[in-house]
Amino acid sequence: MAIHDREEPGVPLRGRIDTIHAPRGDRLDAVEYKLTDEANEELDRAQVTLYRELLFRAEGVVTRPVVMRFNSQLTVYDIGEDRADSLMTHELVPLLRRMRDWLARPEEAPATARRDLCSACPVARECAETHPERLATRDDPPMAASRPRPAAEGEPMTPASVVSREDHPGDDEGETEATRIQKRILDEFRRDGIAAESRSAIVGPTLYVIPVTRTRGSVKQLDAAANDVIHRLATTDGVELEYLKDGGHRVFAVQRPRPRAVLLGPLLTAKREWLSARPGRFVFGQERPRTLESWSALLGPRDVERPRRHP
Repeated sequence: MAIHDREEPGVPLRGRIDTIHAPRGDRLDAVEYKLTDEANEELDRAQVTLYRELLFRAEGVVTRPVVMRFNSQLTVYDIGEDRADSLMTHELVPLLRRMRDWLARPEEAPATARRDLCSACPVARECAETHPERLATRDDPPMAASRPRPAAEGEPMTPASVVSREDHPGDDEGETEATRIQKRILDEFRRDGIAAESRSAIVGPTLYVIPVTRTRGSVKQLDAAANDVIHRLATTDGVELEYLKDGGHRVFAVQRPRPRAVLLGPLLTAKREWLSARPGRFVFGQERPRTLESWSALLGPRDVERPRRHP
């Protein structure tokens, strides 16, 4: 049923009414069925009020606006004619006028105060382009996942993810701090006459993992000197280290003094190629390791290659 408001040209009202009841009396009921709870009660009142207005403009029929809610039992809400008239005059008609203006100037449309509608919003991608500031309910998984969304015209469109223009920022502060600690560890080993080496430190959001090795000689010398290195860095630099070993692998783990927040949406975008290269790859939050396996399993073979043990 399509109705054009003569008082407000260019603002069509269209809708499909669930049912019309004809109880005893001089009024029909415009009925909206709901299977949800009262969380959306405000929207439900607005919807059935618009249905009442549609019937009046289309057929000249005055109805009572009624919401029938089916949960464990049937609950009937009679909105009331006076209340519906007031809602239509003072809230819905002014909103329709503003919506008409927003069609011509969408950049002036305010953000909704509702935070549970982004997953089904037909303009979520356009919203992310116009308002790139992070909005968790729009940009973070699972809301931002590829899913079928209705188009602005009402028809379903091809599933697509919401991609925020927010870049995945680098971690210059972490890289600098981890490199400094790595250099101090090697300096302390050399102070004890041990020629230790270290590959690039692994910079995580809560931890720095610094591998150490020897190209010549036994790693037992690293084990013997590790406690002295830990003590001297704690005393002179205020850095608390943890020394972990497994087989021929040795690492120092350092808790970051200021953990770095990592947004899941940009991280998945940055790691999309690696995650999609083969099944069985996951993203985990980083925790303080207790054994070498605990962090090597999470960081993957690109960062740690476990030695093969032959029987």
